[in-house]
Amino acid sequence: MNNNSSETLGTKITIYLHHNIAGGWRSAYIDQWSGKTICFPLEQMSNVMKHENSERLSCVYFLIGAEPEEDNIKRKIYIGQTDNFQNRMADHRNTKDWIENIIIIRNLQEFSINALKYLEHKLFILIDKVNYDASKNRQEPQMPNFALEDKAGYEIILKNIQILIPMFGYDILRSMDVVEDSESETSVEKNILKYKEASGYSLPDGKFRILKSSIVSSGISDHFINHSSNKLRERLKQEQIIKEVNSKLVLTESYDFPSISSAACVVAGSSVNGNSAWK
Repeated sequence: MNNNSSETLGTKITIYLHHNIAGGWRSAYIDQWSGKTICFPLEQMSNVMKHENSERLSCVYFLIGAEPEEDNIKRKIYIGQTDNFQNRMADHRNTKDWIENIIIIRNLQEFSINALKYLEHKLFILIDKVNYDASKNRQEPQMPNFALEDKAGYEIILKNIQILIPMFGYDILRSMDVVEDSESETSVEKNILKYKEASGYSLPDGKFRILKSSIVSSGISDHFINHSSNKLRERLKQEQIIKEVNSKLVLTESYDFPSISSAACVVAGSSVNGNSAWK
């Protein structure tokens, strides 16, 4: 057995399909962590409550809307927190916006109110608002007052949520280091590549991060108008992530693109091969 302390540690995750259906009620756990994430269609809520032996459930939760039929429409999402999930859902079920829940709970004890509000605030900031419509929240959840010594524990929970949610097939959350514009991306072996006046590097999950202040083409090719990457480019402009600065279109913050080619296409304003574009 290799006990080299410099070896990067992975994360052991268990995913349980309650009805042996990949898109049905499923739970995800991290080994040695007391929390749990549960994803389920709305009609399974009563079964989830019974399974968790609770009439309340203290949780942070996401509501997920249906996949839009039109490319230029974002998928709806809502982030909330409650100490009585069943009662809170009674309000949401009056609308037809939602098809699925994701909830984050603790197995051994309930979340404190401060923990719930902290996670709600941070998760709202992390939602990828380029691809998800979070307008149902109406306003940003507020950061609560909390004891400084509690923050480390809250951040561990937040990190685990970021690891687990993609296991359900939802790419909802942006990387914390991008949102906070951190310079210390220590988990990534950076090999900076350039294409025209943009810089970026590949991430371990196959995405490609273009760095803040990169310049993108101000115009687009005729054939690119209906391209999926142009739709992404337009959404980035709507969210002011791509913005005109001193007569040039500039990334106002770093952004993770689905692939190296989509990143190159957005920069070029044209259909290009990312593997040959970035040098």
